[in-house]
Amino acid sequence: MEADLVIKNVQVFNAYLKKFLCRDVAVLNGRFLHLSEADCMQLKGKETVDGKG
Repeated sequence: MEADLVIKNVQVFNAYLKKFLCRDVAVLNGRFLHLSEADCMQLKGKETVDGKG
């Protein structure tokens, strides 16, 4: 399944570990579809954005 948007290299807060982690995020229909370790999976999307800023 292809996501609408993939945002690479974003800082996501893990409340269990109480720290930020670098992740890639896939969004489909306005909802989170998948979170993966940065550059671990090749997420595919109609649009890809680098979140490093």
